[in-house]
Amino acid sequence: MILSLKIRNIVLVGAFNPMVFDKYFFIKNQIVKEDEILVGSVFGTLGGMQLVSNKFNIIISLKQIIISATKSESNEDEISKIILSIIEAGKIVNVTAMGINFHWFLEETSKTLEEISKHYFYNDKLKLFSKFFNADNSMFGVYASTNFKDSRLKLDVKPNKLQDIIKKTFQEEISFAFNFHFDIKNQNDNLELIKYLNDYNSYRKESDRIISIYK
Repeated sequence: MILSLKIRNIVLVGAFNPMVFDKYFFIKNQIVKEDEILVGSVFGTLGGMQLVSNKFNIIISLKQIIISATKSESNEDEISKIILSIIEAGKIVNVTAMGINFHWFLEETSKTLEEISKHYFYNDKLKLFSKFFNADNSMFGVYASTNFKDSRLKLDVKPNKLQDIIKKTFQEEISFAFNFHFDIKNQNDNLELIKYLNDYNSYRKESDRIISIYK
């Protein structure tokens, strides 16, 4: 069994002006060095911009700012610090919501996806499952949510079959999508938003703690 953390990102929802965030905004504010900006970066468009680097990617559109870590398993998680720098340098306010997201993936090479999903998530006490979804080709997942600290934690677990067109094979895995959602009540300043971002590691550790039951 292989369990890996492949996606880490932070999403801000609000009203933004992508034109403010040109290439030199990031260089001037020491967010990246010029030689760290890679091919695929796009600046100066009204609808949005994208910065691609070896450590993180940033997308800023009219309604969202998304920062994603590019090194999947790294414990050196800098995305919260980077987005704090962008908020401060860009004087960003009026953020209405935020999401902190971690996507884990479980692969099992000795069993089929149908077998592993049934092993973890099938419940014969649920008539929906036992009467209508109890075939050899059935697959299972789960959705759960709860309050955690200042967020609403939403966990969506799904079996996935991903086709590799080049190799003509399928990669079978179960995805665990953790979303820590925050509604920002005070939109006149960034104090509430900054508080949540400074506590980023607590939310990462909670996803680690939950996923550890499958290790």
